[in-house]
Amino acid sequence: MWPKYNFLDFAGTQMLAHDIDVLRTAIGEPLLNMSGVSYGTYVCGIYASTYPGRVGKLIMDGNVVPIPEKNALASGCGIGIQQSINNLLYNCKEQVDKCALKDPDKQFNKLIHRLHKGEFTAPTTTGHEFVLTVGLFGGWLQEQLVNPSGAGWGPALTTFAILLSDDCAARKVQVAKILDAKCSLHFNGTKLATWSKYNKCIGDAHLGIAGQHGTGFIHQLAVLGVDLAGRYTVSDAMRLWSDFKDHYGSHSAGAYIGILAGLFQWPVVPSPPAPLGNPSVQALIVENLYDPSTSYQWSQKMHKVFLNSTMITWQGVGHGWGASGKSRGECQTVKESYLNGELEQIHLHNGDTCRLEQDLPVSFVQSPRGQLPYL
Repeated sequence: MWPKYNFLDFAGTQMLAHDIDVLRTAIGEPLLNMSGVSYGTYVCGIYASTYPGRVGKLIMDGNVVPIPEKNALASGCGIGIQQSINNLLYNCKEQVDKCALKDPDKQFNKLIHRLHKGEFTAPTTTGHEFVLTVGLFGGWLQEQLVNPSGAGWGPALTTFAILLSDDCAARKVQVAKILDAKCSLHFNGTKLATWSKYNKCIGDAHLGIAGQHGTGFIHQLAVLGVDLAGRYTVSDAMRLWSDFKDHYGSHSAGAYIGILAGLFQWPVVPSPPAPLGNPSVQALIVENLYDPSTSYQWSQKMHKVFLNSTMITWQGVGHGWGASGKSRGECQTVKESYLNGELEQIHLHNGDTCRLEQDLPVSFVQSPRGQLPYL
């Protein structure tokens, strides 16, 4: 009789690290050069921690938290989006002649307040008014901020202005666009807006469909559920969420609970790896200051556990190393020099910064002030 076997018990990253080393052996390489972005930094970090003598070059970009604990992951995700939103509003104030908002801090708070009151709706095909919640709005906003080029920052601010305008029809159109992005299913090139047809928000991520927004997060929950320690009751999870919301605000708490809700009682016993780190591995650690998906603090912690690493900071935005313009060229030179073993030739020092040399766009349409829905 075969013993009981649950695949979910073996879906963790520690097992993946073992598989990667089997691959290394199979191809006959003594060392592996590795480059990871986002969750990929966790894969690279665990492999480098488990097999430090089998790593050649190691680049970790947009780092996740190196401590395998559920609340630590959720907190960093919430802090990441909070910092990006704060920088979005700061850029708006710095470019007041181009930005769609006159008083961005005050108006953003007003927008969140009105979202809480359920004031933003769009009509469904059945005649109901579907409410845009803070959580749906926050998920949409994160997708606008995640592009390293900053291309979504202007449209985000323009959307704020439309939602705060007196034009009811324009508001409803904008709400429908946001709901379409979050509450639709994509099959074989067709889209089904579930919010409109069924008055329920069901998106690709709910069903694990690889639609226009990528593979559903359910796959990664299976991995993180094994990787991360911590188990909470419903009341525990709600208390943690409430504490985080009080400290960082509801727009950040949406990202927090979006992570914790899927993990707090994941139905397998975790088998987390040891905390990441090794004093001998020479990694290159990169992070954007305003990454909406990962906290800048996580890269600092990753550098701390890989003591022999070099950390550089890109002053830009988005998730991962995709800066545009001259600064991206400088950062790319650093990356290529590291891979070629030439860091000394470019005089790179730990803590160096790739500086932002151009403003991020704050208006979607670069046009005279009167042609935008300025408030």
